[in-house]
Amino acid sequence: PYIVSKICYNLNALSPFPNHKFPSFAAYFKEKYHIDVKNPTQPLLQVKAMSNRLNCILPRGATLHGSKHEKRDMMGKTEEHLVPELCIPQDFPAPLWYKASLLPTILHRIICLLQAESLLADIVTGMGVEKLDLEVFHQTTPMWIWNPESTSS
Repeated sequence: PYIVSKICYNLNALSPFPNHKFPSFAAYFKEKYHIDVKNPTQPLLQVKAMSNRLNCILPRGATLHGSKHEKRDMMGKTEEHLVPELCIPQDFPAPLWYKASLLPTILHRIICLLQAESLLADIVTGMGVEKLDLEVFHQTTPMWIWNPESTSS
């Protein structure tokens, strides 16, 4: 999915294509996808692709498709333009798309925490301990958290 960031009134389907392999956006869609743009004078939409970086289930650096370098090169591409007549609008606010894309990660983390708690309960039960002294787990070095408001400029 893409999120429309702005309407580019200065660009249309007849405008030059960014990488110079195609004379125009209309030629790109015709040659690459065999689609004729019916209204080539309509303004283009500047869009941002929704990132899969929000999905934290995979370890950092792991990819489903392509190499890590290919993904980094693709992420460097900041502007994409689409022809409006070739898009399917979704009546769903963009901020909710972002929040919904985090749900698999959040649910995965909750499941892992519940499984860890279940494993701990099984271990305690297997050891025959009636009550577990949790103070032992809390006697660790304090974690320091950076607060940008507390730093002086």
